[in-house]
Amino acid sequence: MASFVVRNGHILSCASGSIVENHWFQVDAGRIKAIGRGEPPDATAAGTTVDLEGRTVLPGLADSHLHVFALGKATTSVNLEGCTSMSELQNRARQHLETGTGVGGHLEGLGWDQDLLGRTPSRSDLDLCVPTVPAVFYRRCHHVAVLNSAALKACSIGRETEDVEGGVIERDNGEPTGVLREKALELLKPLTDHEEPFDAQKDILLRGLSLCVENGVTFVQSNDSKVLGGISRPWDVYSSLAEDGKLPCRVFLTVAWQDVGDGAPEAKKIWTDGGLGAKTAAMLEPYADDKENMGVMQMTEEEIAKAMSHLKSNGFRVEAHAIGDRAATYLVDAFEKFMPSTERPVLTHCQFLNKSLVERMSKGGIIANVQPQFVPSDLPIIKSRVGEGTERFRYAYVWRTLMKAGVHVAGGSDAPVEAPTPLVGMADAMEHALFEAERMTLVEALSMYTLEAAYAARAEERLGSLEVGKEADFVVLSCKSDAQGLTASELRSCQVEKVYVHGKLVHELTSDAKRRRVALGDGPGKSGLVPFVRGRCPACSMASHSCSSASKVEG
Repeated sequence: MASFVVRNGHILSCASGSIVENHWFQVDAGRIKAIGRGEPPDATAAGTTVDLEGRTVLPGLADSHLHVFALGKATTSVNLEGCTSMSELQNRARQHLETGTGVGGHLEGLGWDQDLLGRTPSRSDLDLCVPTVPAVFYRRCHHVAVLNSAALKACSIGRETEDVEGGVIERDNGEPTGVLREKALELLKPLTDHEEPFDAQKDILLRGLSLCVENGVTFVQSNDSKVLGGISRPWDVYSSLAEDGKLPCRVFLTVAWQDVGDGAPEAKKIWTDGGLGAKTAAMLEPYADDKENMGVMQMTEEEIAKAMSHLKSNGFRVEAHAIGDRAATYLVDAFEKFMPSTERPVLTHCQFLNKSLVERMSKGGIIANVQPQFVPSDLPIIKSRVGEGTERFRYAYVWRTLMKAGVHVAGGSDAPVEAPTPLVGMADAMEHALFEAERMTLVEALSMYTLEAAYAARAEERLGSLEVGKEADFVVLSCKSDAQGLTASELRSCQVEKVYVHGKLVHELTSDAKRRRVALGDGPGKSGLVPFVRGRCPACSMASHSCSSASKVEG
């Protein structure tokens, strides 16, 4: 690959707990050959030069936890986020039907919220706007869905249908209302078992990856599965994209635990609890606004231990999902038994902890995989759900506390729950909406999406910072700020102008894209993205969220 020099900019990178600023670096064969301050020496400056004209450069940014296939598919679903009335929801469905019926002959909607709508939708509400095509509209958390009559018929759900253990079929005088909760969503298989043709799967993945790259992401750790989105062999699809030379960024694939070896545990779901918005996150004490409810554990302690043992025996690392403190406790117990610190076990979300859990995570070398965008998104419901003045509230979203305790903290979005926009994630971390003491410095926020993300992927020796010998993965921003000027406000307003992976330009902001960004402003998605990328409850309904293994495909 050609050698070139990048010069005349504010080139920022994390090292030893501080921001290091350089002004130029040389790329050779896809790696950083030399880097320094001031002007590059004559010998280094030979060849092609990229003049930054004072712009800011960051190392390639990561999204340490998302679902690329679901992100790609979400672009074809009815966007229900922000609907404030049933008529608005119905109108959006009608408008979407004019362009097509969705995937597999049924219409899918994403993002409704009963608090905004005034009540939970029902089958009769959907029948008025989608009378014949089966329709499944998910709450923004993916833990609750409402079906129209055609979808209920297609899934054979009626008065005689038995309730599902760990789930709820809501009824009115015995008749299903169309609302399914938690494991009752498994009844949707007659509709959701449809799988796109191989080439269509490649297009969907590429669409999701492109959304990430446009926002400065150069490596993802993606969890794709049959349960979420409908892709049973993601490794094959990613590999085909890599063979075609079409992967725009690096992909670290987290595979479903059920796909590992033979004789997998019998538990159907390995993600351990639900979500905050649906009041199904598993808590050690009842919800403040629902005194009889402590959430839902999707697996018993014995099932978690059996799954961990199975993965350990097959030589896999584990990423585990936990929203509530009870789920986190069970998982930390299992990590301590089966996954020593050398295995770098990952606890994803870490939303509600306690002092003991923080200490145990630090001692056990457990990586915290967090989503800073959840804080402003969940802010309207946090206090009512968990109550103030409790240890559970004090240890809610305490990711800086984890850092200070010595825990490695990697940043992600859980897209399509939130937007795959690490700059916004950094800004949200720096302006922590719940606790001032949890507000991160720039170096702390940047490290989550660079060095710490690379550590979580076991790639810190070659990714995560701009140093001699490391991969030339970097992002050119529209702003011209040094470390002191790169504030949360600047991060929100600046644009990603160029993205390089292995020294190759993989994205460049076009004039048309700039105009679209100006028109969108800071509307839905908090980042100028189309609103479908925002959800609420960060507990996507998938098996592989919890016990799964990190493999990788790179291109």
